Amino acid sequence: MDKKLLGEEHPSVAKTLGNLASLYDDQGRNKEAEPLYLQALEMKKKLLGYEHPCCFH
Repeated sequence: MDKKLLGEEHPSVAKTLGNLASLYDDQGRNKEAEPLYLQALEMKKKLLGYEHPCCFH
C-alpha cells in the first residue's frame, strides 16, 4: 500500500519493509526477513544518508 501511495523511494516505505522484516524475524522466518532488512537499510542510507541515526540501529 505504501509503495502505491508514496512511490518506491520514500522513507515510510523503508520503515514498512523494516517492520515486515521484524515481524518475519519474530515468527522465525529468518530467510524471508533478511532480504527485507537489507532492502530497508539500503533505502534508508540512500534517502536519508549513511550518517543518519536510523542507519545504525
